Amino acid sequence: MSARRLHRWLGLGLGLWFALAGLTGAVLVFWREIEAAPLPAIAAGPSLPLSELVGRAKQHQAEAPWRVFPPQGEGEPLRVEFLPEAGGRVSLYLDPTDGRVLAKLPWGGAAIHWLYELHSGHILGRVGGVAVGLSGLALAALAGLGLALWPRHAAIPWRERLVSVQGLRGRRRLANWHRVVGLRSAPLLLLAAVSGATLAFPDTTRALLEPVLPPAPAPGFGSKTGAGPLDLDGAMRLAEATHPGWRTAWLVLEDDVQVVLLPRDAPWPSGRAWVSVELFSGRVRAHGLPDAVDHVRAWLMALHNGKALGWLGRGLVVLLGLSLPVMGWLGWHLWRRGRIRGARAASGRATAPPPRHGASAPPAR
Repeated sequence: MSARRLHRWLGLGLGLWFALAGLTGAVLVFWREIEAAPLPAIAAGPSLPLSELVGRAKQHQAEAPWRVFPPQGEGEPLRVEFLPEAGGRVSLYLDPTDGRVLAKLPWGGAAIHWLYELHSGHILGRVGGVAVGLSGLALAALAGLGLALWPRHAAIPWRERLVSVQGLRGRRRLANWHRVVGLRSAPLLLLAAVSGATLAFPDTTRALLEPVLPPAPAPGFGSKTGAGPLDLDGAMRLAEATHPGWRTAWLVLEDDVQVVLLPRDAPWPSGRAWVSVELFSGRVRAHGLPDAVDHVRAWLMALHNGKALGWLGRGLVVLLGLSLPVMGWLGWHLWRRGRIRGARAASGRATAPPPRHGASAPPAR
């Protein structure tokens, strides 16, 4: 199959899904803000102890809390997540200054959750996640084929390949727009498609990258013996003391409290460190630093959702998401008009009168 035909049939066969993935991805750039939009304003004042806030959250849910996300700045709520036996996840938002429950939001209880599940393919379980990963590879192939085909149009003026030209009509105008939008979107499209595929297949990504990237650095200390029982705030302080320059991102409440850390005020995406703290003894039982694969995957995630470049990155991801349905619409109309033109040409040949007897044949060209 030729590159042109493969490009065409990949676009026609998966174009509707690519358009849907682009639109949902453009919305999901702001999914945390959308999820938290109904929350009332946070009162001003110092925060209550974390253990007290978690204790108040327990009063509103039968299960034990699973993860705790402390506020990362002024005016941000505390989020406590639970894992009900029936499945799913329940997020409880609290005002950190007085422990007031701001919202109780089960996963799936908002439209943005459904969009997230649709975009990731998890709406169909593991099969859907695999399908989304494979479609990411197909999208990368589609963009790569488009770039390879772009310089092959020898009969098309360079201006029509680079910019939108006024005054074109019909199929030529559609082709001009398709080439221009595709050329400008292709680099970001390749990045989004490849990063999405690696996020869909984390184990495969690690297996491919781990042999060629350096391992995690060894922590610079051994197990630390504590001086006595700790509460959750004390566990956070101990974990951050073992990793200067890192801040608490969240806590996982198990038999030991696992404190997950991110670099404090780092201008680049990073993998996560972790410290496991035994509360009743105040002792660090285990700890680890991210390896190079963790850093690469953090970069891929941040590039995929636009957070790597702040508001600029988010804006680029939104524009890229909107370009996918535009390119799909243009490609479909190009194919449709080509079919109509081919059908008319075939009809004209079929209805043309036969040559008169004795008429000379047209000269060979």
